[in-house]
Amino acid sequence: MPKRSVALLDRARLPNDKTVSDILQGDKVMGWLYKGEQYYTGLLLKNFRHDSLELDVPFFKKTLKTFSLQFLRVGDSARPITGEVCQEIGTVISTNHASGSTCLKFIIDGHGQELEFRLQDIERVFWVGDTVRVIAGAHAGLEGYIIKKSDDLFHMCQEATNKEVEVSKYYLAHRPLTHILQSWPPMQPDFDPLPKPESLQIGDEIEVVNPHSFRDIIGKEVFILRGARKGY
Repeated sequence: MPKRSVALLDRARLPNDKTVSDILQGDKVMGWLYKGEQYYTGLLLKNFRHDSLELDVPFFKKTLKTFSLQFLRVGDSARPITGEVCQEIGTVISTNHASGSTCLKFIIDGHGQELEFRLQDIERVFWVGDTVRVIAGAHAGLEGYIIKKSDDLFHMCQEATNKEVEVSKYYLAHRPLTHILQSWPPMQPDFDPLPKPESLQIGDEIEVVNPHSFRDIIGKEVFILRGARKGY
């Protein structure tokens, strides 16, 4: 790992024997128990008395950020906080959590540029309307979409109940859409819907079954690349 990098504890670094046990929530592994210590998603859980605790706010925020970045994935938006392209927003094209690095692609002056960064030198970017899942805290497991951003606290609308909750941005992970979210009731169309196209379209999935042609790919799935009936 690069010097002064910060990384989460990986299960592979713990002994592969009975001294390590899983911490379960339902049927999902949430962490591990080792030598009396509990590790959740790579972080060590410690308990302290309030009267003996002096909160190091910068360290606490850095720890939250480290926790959050383990959910960074390809396709997410991120912004470098140091370097020549500081504050430019790029798209994640690869991540390596073991080495604590990621590669971002930027469009600068109309040209694509790929740069590698340490994870600790970037921050994730969320937009109003993004579909997200809460990964920690009191609302863990909730899914919905962002409706307002205020510094480190985001307001999201729960998908199941349409109720608004306030969540730290470090407790959120992007989630792909499974259906279209509507902000108003659906209206009945006053026209007949268009018929489904009978011809093949670009991107359609087909299966080759003709024994007299394409002998080498019979039974395999291919995709239409160009034309109305091209299959290879």
